[in-house]
Order: sequence, then structure tokens, then C-alpha cells
Amino acid sequence: MIRRPPRSTLFPYTTLFRSAKLKLVETYEKAVSVFSEAEIKKKTLDDASKQNSLDTTLAILQTAAAQSEEESESVADKFLDGGLDVETFLDEFQSKRKIAHLRRIKVDKMTELLNASNRSTGTPTANNLNWGYYDNQQQQQQMPTMRMAQGSNYGHRM
Repeated sequence: MIRRPPRSTLFPYTTLFRSAKLKLVETYEKAVSVFSEAEIKKKTLDDASKQNSLDTTLAILQTAAAQSEEESESVADKFLDGGLDVETFLDEFQSKRKIAHLRRIKVDKMTELLNASNRSTGTPTANNLNWGYYDNQQQQQQMPTMRMAQGSNYGHRM
């Protein structure tokens, strides 16, 4: 039989448990407030994303890509006119071209995704075309198989 220790030996643990319980309650209250803030921000983001369609977002992204390309070209023109030294030109041009290329990649990928979604909703693609395969089991059973057409050689040695 297991004996329970006297209450006097549990006293230090009782205060430890109470302080841990208070910390747990504080942490829970903080988590609830952070969760409610996150829900509010998510709702705001959802509302903002509903306002912009994908086509509008693509147009904005295309405009930003064109602007960044123009900025990099203006840096190159300044260098060619002698307005920038080589190190400054390389630093500025490289950062501007990097942004331009990243935006161009995003534009291309978004265009590809929009075209793919448009094809899947209306026009047929290679994935959803019927390439002459059997539509149902009845048609498949009506067609002879290669073994039946050529004759079966099961059980016979050649």
C-alpha cells in the first residue's frame, strides 16, 4: 500500500504549482488576445483580396515590372552619359535588374496560372481531352483484345 506523505512536505510544491498555474493563465490570456488580433488582420486581408481580381493584380504587377525595367535602363543611360562611376553603376544596376527580373518572372508565372485556370474552366486541355480511349466498360468489352485477335498461346510452347 502506498502511503501519502504528510501535508507539510507538499507545501513547497503547492506554491510552485500555484505560480505555474498563474503563468499558464497569463500565457493563455496572451494567446487569446494574439489569436483575436490575427483573426482581425486575416479578415482585413481577405476583404482587401476580394477587392482586387487576379486580372487587376496581374496588371499592377506588369506595370511594376515595366517601371523597374525603366529604372534600370535610366541607370544604364546615366552611366553611359558619364554621370556614374563604375562601382556605383554596378551596384545600382545590379539591384534594379534583379528586381526587374524577379517581377518579370512573377508576371510570367501568374500569366501561366491564369491561362491554365481559364483553360480548365472552358476550353479543353491535353489533360482533359479524350484521346480515343474507351469511354465506358461496355465499349471496352465489345472490342477484341490483341490476344483474342492473334490467338492465344497459353499452355503451348513455341
